[in-house]
Amino acid sequence: MRLQVGLLTANKHERRRRRKREKKKKKKKKKKKKKKKKKKKKKKKKKKKKKKKKKTREDEEGAPLKFFAIRQKPRGGEGEKKSSVVFIRTADEQHGAEERDPWSSVSCPHSSPVGGGNAPTSWFASRQ
Repeated sequence: MRLQVGLLTANKHERRRRRKREKKKKKKKKKKKKKKKKKKKKKKKKKKKKKKKKKTREDEEGAPLKFFAIRQKPRGGEGEKKSSVVFIRTADEQHGAEERDPWSSVSCPHSSPVGGGNAPTSWFASRQ
């Protein structure tokens, strides 16, 4: 009986050893997976904008005149489209145009009768 018990335990150990050996073989067989290299994204080249040739108008002597485009937004009239209108002037017309006071159309808060701004004196003067 003892012999058999010894054999059983020996078999148990043998089985364990065999399993370990097989595991080691499997580990050796397993190949390491290669890491995939990330592809670099290609940068898109920006297209160069073609410069438009400026149309030139000539004066009496044939010299080219420079133009200044002045954009003005029209005030909403009846039946009119609210798109900006472009007035083209030559350099002479632009610089020769009568100079307007830029503040003439803007109502100054200091001089307004309904107070405001940092000048209370004008407000008091208008109230008296």
